[in-house]
Amino acid sequence: MKIETLKDLLEWTKATHRNLSECMVHCSEHHESERGVMLLSYLSGHENVLATVIQGFVDTSRASVLNTWCLEYLDRKPIQIHDYCDGYFVEMDLSKIIETVVSQHYQIISLYKHLYAKADTPPMEELLKQLIEFEESHVMQMVQGANRLEDI
Repeated sequence: MKIETLKDLLEWTKATHRNLSECMVHCSEHHESERGVMLLSYLSGHENVLATVIQGFVDTSRASVLNTWCLEYLDRKPIQIHDYCDGYFVEMDLSKIIETVVSQHYQIISLYKHLYAKADTPPMEELLKQLIEFEESHVMQMVQGANRLEDI
């Protein structure tokens, strides 16, 4: 997917969350650990929520904000996210799964923060601030849930 505008970025982010969810479901079917299966199922649910809410941002944001160009950052610092499922999570233990997912989310958050710093209009700043807070909140929820799962 070619990302040129903020709307493209949000569509890519939504697709990334959906892809992660689908990959986690696939990998949970093959994971040897019962806790691994539970963690992947839990994280998959969060990824679906993230994708749905990102679509809500697309649906409710101003067209003028969504059509803002964001090529400059992406050309210099492409995002490295695993975008296909080849059993990626099957061989990982719980801590590696959560570490990988958190890392991928922080790449997205870092991009949002960079764009926020460069935002030139209050509506764009507000949208990016909401996206940052939303992603950070969900990362914290996922980590807390994963930690509770490890305590079981």
